[in-house]
Parts: sequence; structure tokens; C-alpha cells
Amino acid sequence: MMNCTPLLEYLGGEKYKDLCRIGEFYHKGTFINNTEIPLSSLNNRIIQKLFVSILKLIKFFQEKALVACPIQENCKNVTKALDGKNREDKLFLCLNIPSDDVRLAVVDVLDFVNVVDFSDCLLYTSPSPRDRQKSRMPSSA
Repeated sequence: MMNCTPLLEYLGGEKYKDLCRIGEFYHKGTFINNTEIPLSSLNNRIIQKLFVSILKLIKFFQEKALVACPIQENCKNVTKALDGKNREDKLFLCLNIPSDDVRLAVVDVLDFVNVVDFSDCLLYTSPSPRDRQKSRMPSSA
């Protein structure tokens, strides 16, 4: 079960390029000028369905790690390993995909992620454009 962590790399990670290359055989436009398209332009329904399947698998481990069952300890180990591979960063990247099915699957997974796990997530560590502004209030002068 610990071998599930490489699946995260398909969700916008290193293996996403390979996925787009394969997807090009079934739906043109996923690989342009020898470069994979950004997640925000991913309209290939086959790849979107694959993303949903991976997300459902992640949700399965997250959910089973929280309930008393014969595989709970194994699921806790998988969840810990996924967390160590920046699971939340990959999940938030998937929200850019123009597919309600993918976005709903991401939200389903996030329902089972411990809030503490978000502390190292890019969502919380990247400064927003507003943070770089000196003041958001109009000057009174």
C-alpha cells in the first residue's frame, strides 16, 4: 500500500507530462510543442477521469485511516506517506482543472484531511499579492 505515493506525481507533478503525452493519442491538445498543457487548460476527459480515480483512491485511504477497521493502521501509514509527499499542494493544484468532477473529488478528499496538515501547504506559505502592498487604505492626504 505504501506504493500509492507515486500517484501524486500524476496530479500535476513529474509524471503529469507522461500522462499528457499518452493522452495525446486519444485527445489532441494535451501536449503542445513538446510541452504538457497547464492543468488550467486540461480538457481531456480521459485524463480528468483518471484524476478523479486517483483522488477517490486517496480519499479511501484518508477515510479508512479515521475509522476502526481491519486496515486502519495500514491506511494511517499510507496517509502519513501521502502527507509527506505534499498531498495538499497537489490537491489544491487540481482545483485549477476545468472539471466539476475533478473539483468535487478534490473537495471530497479535503474533507478527510486533518487541518493541521495544511500548515506546510503552499496555500498557506505563499504570500498573496495583497501582502506585498504597503497599504490597502486610501491615503487621507
